[in-house]
Amino acid sequence: MTQINPQMAARLDQMAALTKAKRFLAGEFLVWVWHRADAGDDPLEYTCPTNRQKRRARFWVDDRLTLEADSGRVHVHQMRGGAPAQTPEAAAGILAGKKIRDMRVGFDVDGLGEFSCTLSSKDLSPRGVQFPQQADTKDVTLQTAALAEPVGLRLDLMTTFLAMMDGLFAMFMQERMENSWAQQLIVMREWAEKRYEQARRDVERDAFRQEVPAENGVGKPLH
Repeated sequence: MTQINPQMAARLDQMAALTKAKRFLAGEFLVWVWHRADAGDDPLEYTCPTNRQKRRARFWVDDRLTLEADSGRVHVHQMRGGAPAQTPEAAAGILAGKKIRDMRVGFDVDGLGEFSCTLSSKDLSPRGVQFPQQADTKDVTLQTAALAEPVGLRLDLMTTFLAMMDGLFAMFMQERMENSWAQQLIVMREWAEKRYEQARRDVERDAFRQEVPAENGVGKPLH
């Protein structure tokens, strides 16, 4: 019978614990990502595993956001295209207690380019991952010399992408385990309220700009 060495056993335990944490805290994590992206805080910093270089990544909510309610007539609200996270409906959904079922997130990694993926509240497994279009092989030290270069590059891009995702979740967990997390929840709710008001004003402003201009330069609505 093959025996697992202590280091491998510890690693397997760590992976199992991480998987459980992601499933249990996935909903909170997605709202936290949305809040951090909207607040424009300092970018994520992590170590690229293929060459041990320090990387910086900025992230944002991309063109897909699905909110889900536990009850009510409108159970699922799916928004696609444009910037759905900037709409009044999105902020109002969070304030009403709707949960994020899935959300597409974009990442701009210094020296590599833009990645994107869809994260589900079930387990946070990234789906539909897209890699930078013009990634430079010199900037991602290939670890698989026996493979053809395009395949090796794609594998290394996936490796550094997953490391980035782990770094982002680790940042969240560090905040989640602080005693100040209860205060952070208040901050996030206040952010959602401000986001709703700002989005509502933006919609009203855009509607006003579509009014027909009068002779004196003051717009008057269409009837």
